[in-house]
Amino acid sequence: MIRAFIYPATAIAMVVAAPAQAIAAQDDTETTEAVSKEQEELDKFLELFQIDDDGEPIAPEQLAKGEDVAARLLPDGSYRRVMADTMGNIVEPMLGSIDRMPLSTITTFAGIPEDEISPPDDATLRDLMEIVDPHYEERQQVMVKAVFDIMIELSDELEPAIRQGLAKAYARRFTAAELDDISAFLSTDTGTKFGSESFAVYSSREVIGATMEMMPLFLERFMGELQNPEELMGDIPPQRSLDELSDEERKKLAELLGVPVDDLGRSPAIEESYEYEEDAS
Repeated sequence: MIRAFIYPATAIAMVVAAPAQAIAAQDDTETTEAVSKEQEELDKFLELFQIDDDGEPIAPEQLAKGEDVAARLLPDGSYRRVMADTMGNIVEPMLGSIDRMPLSTITTFAGIPEDEISPPDDATLRDLMEIVDPHYEERQQVMVKAVFDIMIELSDELEPAIRQGLAKAYARRFTAAELDDISAFLSTDTGTKFGSESFAVYSSREVIGATMEMMPLFLERFMGELQNPEELMGDIPPQRSLDELSDEERKKLAELLGVPVDDLGRSPAIEESYEYEEDAS
C-alpha cells in the first residue's frame, strides 16, 4: 500500500494496463467485443463531465465581440504557460516535501494501523525509500517529466475550447458596447500586458502561496463541520439496513448488483455500505 501511495501514477498505469494485457491474450473476436464494451463504458463515464450549453442563443455579431476579448485575455500559449508554472510551483515542490514527511504519517495514510508500527519520530519517507528503492529519486523525476509532458500536450488541445467557452461567457455577460470598451482597453499597451497576464497570474507563486496558506484552515473547518454527519443530516432518515428492505426491494437490489438474493448479506461490498449504521447503533 505504501508503494501505491508513493507511485500513484505507476499504480494507475498498472490498473489501466491490466485489462489491455488480458485482452491481448484473447482471440480477435473476443478482443473486439471487449474493446467495444470498454469504449462504451468509457463513453458513459465521460458523459458525466459534459455540461450542456443551454444558455440563450448568441447573435453572431455579439459572439464575435466575445471572441475578440477572449483572444486578448487568453493568447495562444497561455494555457501551456499556466501548466508549466503550476507544475513548477506546486507539483515539484510538493513531491520534494513528501520526501520529508514523517514515516508514521505515510504508513497511517496507507492504511496500516498505528498500533502495528513504531517508527522513530524523525524517520521520513526518504529513509524508507533509500532502503527499498535506491533509484527512488530517479524514478520520481521520470514520473514528474512524464506527467509534465502529458499536461503540456493536453494544454495545447484544451486551450481553443477554453477560449471559445470564454468567448461565449463574455458575450452573454456583457453588452456589445461594454465588450467594445473592454476590447479598446486591451488594445492599449497596458491592456495588452494585462490581457496576457490575466490568466497566467493565477499560477503565480503569490496566488498559489496564498491558496496553500488557506489549506490548513480549510481542512480544520471541513473536518470540524463534518465530524458529526448525523447532526448534519438533521431530520433526514438514515439509510436503511438490508433487514429493513422488503423482499421486492432486495430482489431489485440483487438484480442491480448481479448477485443472487441470498448472497446480499454475505457480500463484503454490501456489508461495508451499511457499516456506518451498524457502528452508529
